[in-house]
Amino acid sequence: MVNYDDIKDEEFDDLLDDVLNTMSMHEITSISGVYEILKEELNNEVLELWESSQDYLKVDIVHDVTGGYQEAECPFCEETNINAVESDMCEHFDKMDDKYFYFKREGE
Repeated sequence: MVNYDDIKDEEFDDLLDDVLNTMSMHEITSISGVYEILKEELNNEVLELWESSQDYLKVDIVHDVTGGYQEAECPFCEETNINAVESDMCEHFDKMDDKYFYFKREGE
């Protein structure tokens, strides 16, 4: 049996790169645990890509402590909208219900 004690980390890493370069992304993410690690590590980037591809987004309504004001930040222009029944909403505001503000990308 071959003794591998003499292989250096850098040499191993170079050979590992060679092996990975022969594999498809599907093969790599099919390795046990790899998909879960990538999903956790790249979560924010994936969600940002998804958000940037949407023309219509819903945002949770936040109520103040008295329950009087309804507040949310527009995901397209980042303007904070307070009390959706007033006319000072940003141009992206479309509608609201008891849980969400709805914003449309058009108007940017």
